[in-house]
Amino acid sequence: MGKKADAFWDPDFTIGRLQEEPYIPINLEKLKIWPADPLHRRQAPRYHLRLEIYLSNDQQIFHTRTENISFTGVLLKELVPEGFSKRVFDIVIKDTSQKDVVYFVFRGKIVPDGKFRSRRIQFESMSLETESKLIDLLENLTAAG
Repeated sequence: MGKKADAFWDPDFTIGRLQEEPYIPINLEKLKIWPADPLHRRQAPRYHLRLEIYLSNDQQIFHTRTENISFTGVLLKELVPEGFSKRVFDIVIKDTSQKDVVYFVFRGKIVPDGKFRSRRIQFESMSLETESKLIDLLENLTAAG
């Protein structure tokens, strides 16, 4: 991707930075931090939170907002374009609610829901830095009730 794509992505976070991040698989043992779902419908609790999110594959970049977030994935405001289906892609979530912007870096895939397109994304792996920042964010949301 060229400079035009980098500029569209985010002026403070270039696509090249994605290749520099070491990724680790999602550690489901970390889910023990949060209370179990009494209905046993979900692996991880969801938190309603609007954050900017960028999806990137070798052909395009998609920018939208989250509706909710968990340790294992997100629900998006808009349907993901078809070019992202059936393969893993890069994900950057941008949190501007703090004094300093916080970036969360993942690799993930679309969760099919019986349609050709979906709004659901499952995280496959994340950077070590993201794991720590995501746990902090979700613990703060849990404490806030």
